[in-house]
Amino acid sequence: VAALAAAALAWREADPASAASATATARSLYGLATTYEGRFSDRLPIGNMYPSSSYLDDLLWAAAWMARLTGEAWFLERASLYWDRLVREEPRSVLSREQSWSCSTPAAAALLAGLSRDPKYASFAYLFVETHVQGAAPVAYTPAGLAYRNQWGSLRNAANPALVAAVYVGLLRRWGGEGRREEVVEQGGAAGGGASFAA
Repeated sequence: VAALAAAALAWREADPASAASATATARSLYGLATTYEGRFSDRLPIGNMYPSSSYLDDLLWAAAWMARLTGEAWFLERASLYWDRLVREEPRSVLSREQSWSCSTPAAAALLAGLSRDPKYASFAYLFVETHVQGAAPVAYTPAGLAYRNQWGSLRNAANPALVAAVYVGLLRRWGGEGRREEVVEQGGAAGGGASFAA
């Protein structure tokens, strides 16, 4: 869904027909995914090859991109519901602070913060970025300066947070400059919105 939504955005001006087709297909796939919720690895015979740890982050990511593509408030409402379910049903997924093939929560939070200005997304994106910038557990820095999370895909685990950080910095600039990051976290008067993620 996210890939189709991103493609539709990219093609909007240069190839409206392809953009319309991608949008329609993304809507259809979103409907399928939300009708038949569940982890793909529980439904396909993949063995232990990259099983999904959750599906809620994928539905969150899909709703975020559909909101970005369509501008429809309904998708932001759906994203909010998936976020709340993630926090309630899978807090370890949210607290892991990892952006990977198995967890798209940080990138979804950064995108949704920019679309909605909701402090629950902005505060999480802020804490995710700060964890990597400051080298807070579970992230450390190698002697050569690489943010190092674990031995599996160490460059991926440095590059993905860098992308989330770039999106977050763009959000800060749109909201009034890098010197006002606290305002991003405090949007809507909820300064403590990220406290539950700090543990």
